[in-house]
Amino acid sequence: KATFIYVAGKVEGNVDVDKLAQLSSEGAVIGDISCGTLVIDEGGTFDGNCKMKPASNPTDKKADKKLKKLLA
Repeated sequence: KATFIYVAGKVEGNVDVDKLAQLSSEGAVIGDISCGTLVIDEGGTFDGNCKMKPASNPTDKKADKKLKKLLA
């Protein structure tokens, strides 16, 4: 379980992320992902199911700032 995850290699197993799960162009996840936001760069691969979590808690501004910075 994590707040953010950036996958640049291969992950086999389920991933549980509160905010952002991002797969790079060389990233691969074989398993299910549960996250708030999922970004898969061109070339990244995902083999599994995805469950989207509810929108961020508006009082969690520090984590939201980190997410905006990561997506910029």
